[in-house]
Amino acid sequence: GLLIFSGTVILVCAFERLSGLLMLRADRAHLEARMRQLAVSIRDKEFTVFNQNFQVMGRLSAFLVGQGFALLYMKAQYIEDVNPNNGFRDYDSLPEIFFNSFVCISIGLNVLVMVITSWCLVFGSDLGIRGGNFESMKRSVDGLYQERKHAVRLFLCGIGSFIISGVMLAWMKMRIESRVPIMCVFTVFGVSTAAYIYTVTRPRFRVPKAVRGKNRPAAYLMGSGAFDPEKGRAVHVLGSRPSGTPPSPTLGSPLIGGAHENS
Repeated sequence: GLLIFSGTVILVCAFERLSGLLMLRADRAHLEARMRQLAVSIRDKEFTVFNQNFQVMGRLSAFLVGQGFALLYMKAQYIEDVNPNNGFRDYDSLPEIFFNSFVCISIGLNVLVMVITSWCLVFGSDLGIRGGNFESMKRSVDGLYQERKHAVRLFLCGIGSFIISGVMLAWMKMRIESRVPIMCVFTVFGVSTAAYIYTVTRPRFRVPKAVRGKNRPAAYLMGSGAFDPEKGRAVHVLGSRPSGTPPSPTLGSPLIGGAHENS
């Protein structure tokens, strides 16, 4: 009887221990799944923001392309052969060459922005939603982040070229009495707008240097950077760090942990 009782006690203890281990594994799997879901939710918010940015730039670029072609096709009333009574310029004069050049540069840059934004909206969304795994959303967001940087720069260059073409238009179409005030107004407002955006508007909404550009986190890491919830695996042992990896933000920061990109 004593042997039976001892065996029963051992079996009960072993069963309880096994049950505890199984419960711990189940809790861990549930926690990892929950963390992965939260990480994907953050990526989805980034994905939505980038798509909205591309939509705005695409619409404005399409509008500027249409305006650029309208400027190219406008009737040249200032040419003597076209308007013998009021024309005062010959064909292919220097102002006309500058004007057409900047209009074509503006059209080319805005068409390039339209192509980039359209490609990102179509194929970036396709990769993020239909990629087939959790890595797809990360790849899509990282790609949109890089393409947005280039698209914004091209978009600003296109706007600058369009403004300069307006100055050249005033130089080309107007006589000296009207040309100087219009060119001065264009120049003053263009410089003032650029200076205000660079010194006031841009600093107000600039993302901190610790989480942008080369320092932008490439993954949302937890536990001092020990666990990657998107991949569901440990990146490195808790308390140790790969060389070149800066300290992780606190748990209250928007980005939990941070393995950083090289570019």
